[in-house]
Amino acid sequence: MLRVMHLVKFLGHPDQPYMQTLFNALSLEKSTLSHTVFCVKNLGKTSNIPYQQIGKPSHIFKPKTAGFIGSQLLFSKGDMAVFNSETLKNRIKLLIKWEQVLRTNSDVLHVHNLHMVPLEVLKFLKSKNTKMLVSLRGRDLVVETLNETSRAIFLEKMECFTNIHVNSQYLKELAQERGIESQKIKVIYRGVEPDLYQKENYNHKELPTSDQAIKLISVGRLEWEKGQWYILDSIYRLKNKGVNVFCDIYGDGRFREFLEFRIAQLKLQDHVRLLGYMKNEALRKTYKTYHLAVQCSIYESLPNGLIEMCLHNLPCVTSNVGGIPEFLSHGINGISFDINSPENLDAAILECLTLDKEKLQEFNQKVTEKFSFNKGVKQLNELYTELNS
Repeated sequence: MLRVMHLVKFLGHPDQPYMQTLFNALSLEKSTLSHTVFCVKNLGKTSNIPYQQIGKPSHIFKPKTAGFIGSQLLFSKGDMAVFNSETLKNRIKLLIKWEQVLRTNSDVLHVHNLHMVPLEVLKFLKSKNTKMLVSLRGRDLVVETLNETSRAIFLEKMECFTNIHVNSQYLKELAQERGIESQKIKVIYRGVEPDLYQKENYNHKELPTSDQAIKLISVGRLEWEKGQWYILDSIYRLKNKGVNVFCDIYGDGRFREFLEFRIAQLKLQDHVRLLGYMKNEALRKTYKTYHLAVQCSIYESLPNGLIEMCLHNLPCVTSNVGGIPEFLSHGINGISFDINSPENLDAAILECLTLDKEKLQEFNQKVTEKFSFNKGVKQLNELYTELNS
């Protein structure tokens, strides 16, 4: 039995239902692999996969924990060499927090949240010849490598991993630009579960005539990288041109206050609503009330929410960044615009209303096949087996 350990910050996070679904599917797909999750906190009520919470203060009183920490401090100088840059106090803190991970006997370790794992921990595990895989997110490659210091630490972390998993061709190319060896990078799409959409539900609302209001939906965290303010500015310009357009924005985040201010400043209270976080199951039921989906991200790796809207056959207006072109074909199932010329969003919204219904549905069927959830699960389990061979 091949033992795979997954390392995540949170298990059962309401904003990240995909991770819980993925872990359950991985454990069911292949009986020759066993999966265990190590997390800082389990926010879910139940879990069908074994998990352990790391960093609990009470662990220090367990004989195994105390014995491991003591043996590492007193006798394991070779392994502990990676902690030499730390003070004794900091070494003890690291050992207490990470001892469950450090003394793992798993065959493969899959790190899902790179930012949470200190470089010293990765070096320690590498010194034990632990086979390690990391899933990189857009932020890891785009934001965390902006300055020389953070980039150097990032690349040093990458040296500890046997393979690097990314969820788009765009991220693979970006990873190569950042200095990661091409042969270490594996592209496995994240995928969407097929029973979460209905292919027959094209555009549940009929496209509006010239005298009817256009209803837009935008879904995503309210953060700077999602660029929701571009939507507000576009609606303001369209309104002044006599176009009747409304938008509901779903999601929460640190930029909510700014967006509230901007809505009031542009006097768009009757045209834009900030509806906060909504669970995916309920959110999917709202798709039928909108004409178009809009996403104005400044950067993206591969937005699953937008892929899902395509699978509901909802025409999408998007910025031309990141991995979006891997599922959106301009003029077929959506319209893309240059994020560096955001005023072009106005025309993109109007152009998206003219898309051919049959061509859109035909293309989205190919998207369905490309972004198969079950296919992605199978490929991950195959990668774990390959790592241990």
